[in-house]
Amino acid sequence: MLPLDIFKLINADEYNNLKNYLNSFEKFLQVELNNIDREQENLKNQNNGLLKFENDVIEEYLKQRESFIQRKYYFETIFTSNFRNTFLGLIISALENILKDICFQYKIIKKSSFDLNDLKGNSDIEKAKTYLTKLSNKNIGKIEKWSEINDFKFIRNKMTHQNGKIYNKSKEATTLRTIVAKYEGISFKEQNNELNIWITSRVFCKKALDDCFDFINNLIDALKEDEL
Repeated sequence: MLPLDIFKLINADEYNNLKNYLNSFEKFLQVELNNIDREQENLKNQNNGLLKFENDVIEEYLKQRESFIQRKYYFETIFTSNFRNTFLGLIISALENILKDICFQYKIIKKSSFDLNDLKGNSDIEKAKTYLTKLSNKNIGKIEKWSEINDFKFIRNKMTHQNGKIYNKSKEATTLRTIVAKYEGISFKEQNNELNIWITSRVFCKKALDDCFDFINNLIDALKEDEL
């Protein structure tokens, strides 16, 4: 039987892997954006007084300038947005996996015939909360950082299943507005009666990473208390 503390080591290892991935990719994106800005500035300097040149030279300059604008748009908006959305999904997936492992181990500790798979539902995180609450003397939903996990899970689900779009008169829109007001690095754009979620900064991803993995450590401490 494995001690619950082993999951703190697993948790720390997964946290460091994801943190390094976040830092590396965000750094790559920033380097590319800096390169584009520098190349665009060089192009501008090389073509001062452009009106003195022939039309074909001016046309080539405009083509190059348009290319820089397009590249910057992709790196600053498309690539960055896609990465952050995907990264949030990775965090939630990692959380689901370690919660399922903890449930399996806790079943052994409690010598219970009750299994996580006996519970119905589509959310592994919610099922794990219900399962561990039933087996322990702890209300898992009251453990610090649980509320934040629900927020991050909400955003991940909307990104994954609704392409980040929410009808602006729905209850979900109210939830989104509350989340946006609560956290740095996330916003939405309102268009055609829809709210389009936009993770504007790596700060939101880092917050999600920190809080989810803090929750696991808090959970393990609470379950260890129940064993005493």
